[in-house]
Amino acid sequence: MVKVRKKIFVRFTIIAILLGLLPMIFVVIGLFSAMENQFTRVMSGNYLQMVSALEDRFENSFKNYDSLTKLTYYYSTPSDNVFSIKNFYSTAFKDLLDRGNTADVEAFLNNILNFDSSVKGTHFISEAGDYHVDRINTYISDKQSFKDIVMTDVYDPSSKNLMLYPPHHTGYFPGNIATTFTVARNYFDTTGSIVNPEYIGTLYIDVDIEALRRIAESYTPTNGETIFFMVNGECWISSDPSLEGKFFDPASLTKQGDMMFYDTDEKYNMGTYIIVTHSALFSSVSILYSFSWALLAISAVLFVGGMVVLSNRLSKPLNGMMKEMKRLEKGDFEICLPVESEDEIGELSKRFNEMIHALNEYVDKVYRSQLSQKEAECTALKSQIYPHFLYNTLEVIRMTAISNDDEKVALMIESLSEQIHYLIGPVNDFVPLSKEIDIVEKYIFLLNSRISGHIDLSIPSSGTKLEVPKLILQPIVENAYIHGIKPNGGYGRIVIEVERKSSKSLIRIMNNGVGMNASELEALWIRLNSDEPGVRDEYNWKSIGLKNVYDRLHLIYGEGFGLDIESLVDIGTVVTITVPNKEYEGDE
Repeated sequence: MVKVRKKIFVRFTIIAILLGLLPMIFVVIGLFSAMENQFTRVMSGNYLQMVSALEDRFENSFKNYDSLTKLTYYYSTPSDNVFSIKNFYSTAFKDLLDRGNTADVEAFLNNILNFDSSVKGTHFISEAGDYHVDRINTYISDKQSFKDIVMTDVYDPSSKNLMLYPPHHTGYFPGNIATTFTVARNYFDTTGSIVNPEYIGTLYIDVDIEALRRIAESYTPTNGETIFFMVNGECWISSDPSLEGKFFDPASLTKQGDMMFYDTDEKYNMGTYIIVTHSALFSSVSILYSFSWALLAISAVLFVGGMVVLSNRLSKPLNGMMKEMKRLEKGDFEICLPVESEDEIGELSKRFNEMIHALNEYVDKVYRSQLSQKEAECTALKSQIYPHFLYNTLEVIRMTAISNDDEKVALMIESLSEQIHYLIGPVNDFVPLSKEIDIVEKYIFLLNSRISGHIDLSIPSSGTKLEVPKLILQPIVENAYIHGIKPNGGYGRIVIEVERKSSKSLIRIMNNGVGMNASELEALWIRLNSDEPGVRDEYNWKSIGLKNVYDRLHLIYGEGFGLDIESLVDIGTVVTITVPNKEYEGDE
């Protein structure tokens, strides 16, 4: 019993592991790999959209100040209305400085100051003088402090682009310790030389750094992301305050498995970066992954436990069945297994008992069949005498007719004898078409001998070696006479043609009888496609010949071959038999 249980348990366990647990493990690994990849793609897309949106907002902020500083240039038109490249650009600052009115310059700076609430101060420094305006509309007290801030490496007196100064403390404003960054633009007199225009001065705009910080804080980190905004390689704004004001390579902050998303702008040499750690990004996925493995482990334990119970349940009835089989091997058929359950094991025991009962009956049946074997052989020998007796009798009658000089009767008997011999003689599945035509000729001869009308038969001159199933022409010719030519008084014509193609051969049997209308033809097709062998009257089946041919052709050759019928009233009927184009290779 232990041996049987061990075998079943080992087999079931191996099958369960190979077909159950291992595929499940592979599915879990594959699903989580696909899910992690999909999650990564989705999150990457989201972070790229987010970093691009932040970069666009940072860029727009600088574009606003870039556009603002360009507004001081304007087009001028000479009084003589003659266009000159010298008049193409001018600047408001040149006009104001030429007037020499300090109040006008400061009023102009005050207009720029009021352009944006984030602007804390505006300054214009030139060789002619320095001008300063702050948010509370007072003049700066320490001009040298401001120059110390702006006269750094960032300052380029020949630059025609917007210059960006990193965040700094505006200690030059009394009592104001707010952190700002500065944008600046040099101005040139373009009414003079275009190649080397005269430097006029530089406009500086102090902007509250909180304007940029609010952009960065518009996104709240949810997965421990580090967000920072860099200009000229220096970190201006960061969710990690320790990074602000430092120069570093953003890639140096990433570790293995971390992901960095960024968007940069070459015009202002700035970029927005988001770094996400692998552990923070996949924390929720890792929890689900661990939970699935735990669930898989629990399922495996329960499965193995179920296999042990199932093995114990199977071993007992199977061992009992093996014990009874040993008795059966010794010839003891008086055995019966107990049926203790309604499941498959109980059903197996029940079927085993039925098998023993059937085996007993089979042994008895074989014994009885052996006793009647000799009697059956004798009966078969007797049955062979009757066809020979019929052939011999017809031959005696034919010889008697010949002796009486009645050749027509002799020919009729000979035709009938050959037809009977063809019908009940040796059964061959296939014959040459010439053999079928020969039987049809004898059938037409007998018809013309006994009917008042006359039937002309035209047979093909070629293609008669085509292999065809036995007895497919005579039923169709008989049907053509009974339903087509006989209603016309027995006078008519039947033509048999053969058309051989590359893979198929068409045998057409045509008659010029009464034909069929559409409803009659439809009724015929219904009978041919039904399961009935023919049409049944109150005595017996009839009209079974054509149905027999139709069914045999379909059974032998299948789709693409068979029987087709076309008919017109008062014109006639054409029956087309389609068979494979194959020569008969047997003995004729």
